[in-house]
Amino acid sequence: MSTHSLASLFNPKHIILVGASERPNSLGERFLSTLIQAPFSGKLTPVNLRHKTVAGIKSYHQIQRIPDNADLAVVLTPPDTYDTVIKACIKKDIQNIILIQDWNQENEAQLIQETQQTVKKFEKTETNIFACTLAGINLTQHRVNLNHTPLTANRYGDFSVVSMDPASSHTILSILNAFNIGLSAHVSMQPQINGENYTKIVEHLHYYDSCRKLIIEFNPHTELQTFFNKLHRASKNKTVVLYAPNCHTTDEYTTVRALAKRSGCLFAPNPETLTLYIRALNIRLSSKIKNVKLITNQPYGWLHTAAEQCGIHLNHNATTTNSVNTPALLYRTQAESALNQNQTDAVLIALAPVKSEYHSEISNMLHTLQQSTTKPILFSHGFSDGLLHFQHTSEAINTIVAHNKIIAKKQPIIAKPWPCNLKTPDIQTAESDQQNISKLIKSLHLPEYSEHPSENHSIRFRYTYHSDYGFLLHCSNHHTQKTYIAPFSTIHAENIKNTFHTKLQTKEICQLLYSLNTCALNLPTLQYAEFHSSGNGLQTTEILLQENNSTSPLAAVYPQQNIFMPSENSDGLVTIRSIHPEDAFHIQKLIRNLSDESRYNRFMAHIKELSPSALAAISNFNPTYEGAFGAFNSSGELLGISHFSSVNHDPNTCEFAICIADHMQGKGLAKPLMDTILERAKQQGYRQMTADILQSNTAMVKFMQKTGFTLTPSEVDNQLYQAERRLFPQTNNSKTKFKKQILAFKS
Repeated sequence: MSTHSLASLFNPKHIILVGASERPNSLGERFLSTLIQAPFSGKLTPVNLRHKTVAGIKSYHQIQRIPDNADLAVVLTPPDTYDTVIKACIKKDIQNIILIQDWNQENEAQLIQETQQTVKKFEKTETNIFACTLAGINLTQHRVNLNHTPLTANRYGDFSVVSMDPASSHTILSILNAFNIGLSAHVSMQPQINGENYTKIVEHLHYYDSCRKLIIEFNPHTELQTFFNKLHRASKNKTVVLYAPNCHTTDEYTTVRALAKRSGCLFAPNPETLTLYIRALNIRLSSKIKNVKLITNQPYGWLHTAAEQCGIHLNHNATTTNSVNTPALLYRTQAESALNQNQTDAVLIALAPVKSEYHSEISNMLHTLQQSTTKPILFSHGFSDGLLHFQHTSEAINTIVAHNKIIAKKQPIIAKPWPCNLKTPDIQTAESDQQNISKLIKSLHLPEYSEHPSENHSIRFRYTYHSDYGFLLHCSNHHTQKTYIAPFSTIHAENIKNTFHTKLQTKEICQLLYSLNTCALNLPTLQYAEFHSSGNGLQTTEILLQENNSTSPLAAVYPQQNIFMPSENSDGLVTIRSIHPEDAFHIQKLIRNLSDESRYNRFMAHIKELSPSALAAISNFNPTYEGAFGAFNSSGELLGISHFSSVNHDPNTCEFAICIADHMQGKGLAKPLMDTILERAKQQGYRQMTADILQSNTAMVKFMQKTGFTLTPSEVDNQLYQAERRLFPQTNNSKTKFKKQILAFKS
């Protein structure tokens, strides 16, 4: 796969259009027309075998004859030309190639397979090759419109879209156009051809400054763990909506929804939900909407009930008018008065459908008023067509609910510790008891086995293994199904309790999740298990082991090691392992017990404990591009912690922090903790690790020097050093590039 940055793709100065044509309704004619109409402000060079000019622009018969360098080659010729054209582009050192085709043909499968084989031949080169649908690529800021149909009514904005189907592109862009919402970038990629580049586009938009809100269509054909990891990374500083209209089964739907939630994304399974989120994302209020002032000229009893069911309180006292001819100015006056009340979070004006001119007057006044406040003014009437204007009042309520979900997703969630006295599965005994189901279940501390389970169970639990997602737990009753992804936590236990309103004790649910966690980490041969809840509690009804999966996918991302060192415990055993969500309590206790000086040296601020967001960031990290490790003694006390995370705008660099309990400082605990995160960061592909440290923190300064870090005075604060360490030796990129080009042509 290419190592080129995609910056030139998203800001091209020179585009080569291979197959540009004047033949009516051909791909060459349509894409050339949309580029010219945009109009593209950079240089445009057509390549046409027959004509010296196309649309009055000088054309070339061969790519090699074009005198200037280009950022992007758009290939509109048939697939049987791709091999020759790609080789010519590589020889010309063109960084980005887009293959655009109508893939929905009778021989679609053969067309895709042949193109996949062609693209695969060049995967070792440093050229980005993308296969796009007819919806193409749109870069509004740079006036690049490579689309089969001219894109109208879209202005520049902060939304970016990645889709995998022209129909999905049309749906998403139509919603944005309907509300006059600006677009930053739009890419519609063929999902099956070099699917890793679908993820690469998502990764680049994470660093794309002009994009603040992302709408990404779920692509089941890409490497899914990497795909969701990139979404999680993007959601750290952008709002990400995962649009997934292509889930075909309930299990797939709930699994993708769970992955979206874990990745920090909003989940939109259909155009209606997507519309709600797009509207809600344009509400500027940064807190939840709980109290809404209602101004209406029609009966409102049903609306009050609907709002209360959604956790929204409607206050309609002394603001209701019963006349359909109430002056527009009075509505504005009432709205402004409501907005000035501290207890009011939003104003909803719901009017009976009368003359559209009358509503337009009210709408214009409310639009002006909205510019002076972050509190939203929602307007419902029969002729509505604005962003926060609704034809049906229920749409306004649902938009408020969507806004509250967006705000809730930004709130940190801190896991509670596991309940005391949970039983730890005996994996060694379980491995020897695999032929005896009753003994196996007993050694794993799973619910008692029942050969004839009750048919009147209230909840069905299915523990399964999926090659793309790992170990899953599907929970369902007659009305609801939810999916949870291992490793399971007390957060999942509380969610199960609240979602299914079960009579099961929380500890009983926690024991099940705790046992399944241990199995997911240490007994991957357990591929399926089913449990039912009834009046007698939980029962195991089915269990299946398979020998073909000997290693757990979780073991690699949650490593553990034991070391011996002096401590207050007689055995001196210290375990360094990955931090789990339930360790949040131990982390906070470690910070609180530090001396004032130690806390200041670590956080460069006078704090007593971690904020909820900082605590959640450490305890709920993503183990594929972040790491957090704790050193625990045999009593379960946390003695020290080291962690690292990505740096915005630099995918190759991570920053770290380390904290040691006061009574363990100077005893050698920092080194194994530091070695652990250095090794983990290398495994994740980072090239460099950095940190800011106080120059007055002499112990840390000496430790950094011993550990191979280079210290330089900070450019932003003269009291700080910036510590840097390369994780890999430098390579000669020019020689590597030359070798890759030779390999490409030999292929």
